[in-house]
Amino acid sequence: MKKFLMTVLSVCLALVLTVVSGCSCAGCNGATLLEFNNYFLGESVTGDATVGYTETLTYKVKSADNYKTTNLEKSSEIKDEVALYSYEGTYTVTLSVINAVSLPAEITTNIDLEGKTVYHLISDLQIASTYTVNGNYAEGYQNETTENGNVLYNDYVKSEVYFLGSGYSFAPIWSTTEQSYSYLLLGSKANVEVTKSKNTIAYNKVSYKIQKYENDEVVSSSNHGYDYRSLIDNAQLLFAIRNTDIKKDGSYSAPTVSSAFGSAKTILIKHKSETTETVVINGSSKSVPVKNLTYAVNSQYNTGTSHHVLLQKNATNDLDFHSYVIEYAAPLVAYGSFASMGAMVYTLESIA
Repeated sequence: MKKFLMTVLSVCLALVLTVVSGCSCAGCNGATLLEFNNYFLGESVTGDATVGYTETLTYKVKSADNYKTTNLEKSSEIKDEVALYSYEGTYTVTLSVINAVSLPAEITTNIDLEGKTVYHLISDLQIASTYTVNGNYAEGYQNETTENGNVLYNDYVKSEVYFLGSGYSFAPIWSTTEQSYSYLLLGSKANVEVTKSKNTIAYNKVSYKIQKYENDEVVSSSNHGYDYRSLIDNAQLLFAIRNTDIKKDGSYSAPTVSSAFGSAKTILIKHKSETTETVVINGSSKSVPVKNLTYAVNSQYNTGTSHHVLLQKNATNDLDFHSYVIEYAAPLVAYGSFASMGAMVYTLESIA
């Protein structure tokens, strides 16, 4: 039987491990300055949020064999009688606005921060994963058994990023990503294993440094040059998408760097269509007009599977406009064979 890895977080978390990047033209030593709006504050608000502003969005997360009418469908290569899997959890994103002087002492940079406000974004994905091989629950460590006998693997990805406001192209200052994800190698054994990692990225005006850790010790370090204000950090990705102005049938490119890949990659965000979605937020059913966006690596050689973002289009009687990501779908891929495992779907559940 063909062997392949079934892994949750290294694939469902586009926010962490699928990078995006892009394009440009004039300004910043030849690169284009990125431009963003402040739609998260309201439809016509200009300028940064005030210090003390906070926002917490919580999403219900669940795996699915397919997503709407898109190409995120479970492949026939993955047989149910061989492996059943289920991923379910929550994704919480907290944004706060602080004074630059409030940055943690360990963050040092030559970016001029005097008098500037800084955005602090924390993302926390918690997933309970179950696997069944030939009708038997797969075994491994770091698990707990539920009342019905299922074995849960508690996977997570936690990211933290500091960046400047829209007037400074959301220029990143520092980020960290910590993750622990389970995976199952089919074909040779039915044991689930767990991989952990922690990485940081420190930015200045002309370069950024990526450091990778094991047991709190730096195991590798790399430096990369870039043009200030011409890229974003991967941990900011969905927030940046919230604040882009993409007209119907239009597109937007944005350079993005991730510690998983080092140098920035390129994605293209496209506005495909407009629909109305019904969701339950803060316990109430709401009808929300949305833009249906997709993004994928912008390369003639390897585009990857598109990710889907349903972005609030405008205010309604049900929901004030803050350009919320109403729903997000990331592809699940079986590494080794690259067979599709369906999608991981994030649905907005509460706003605070």
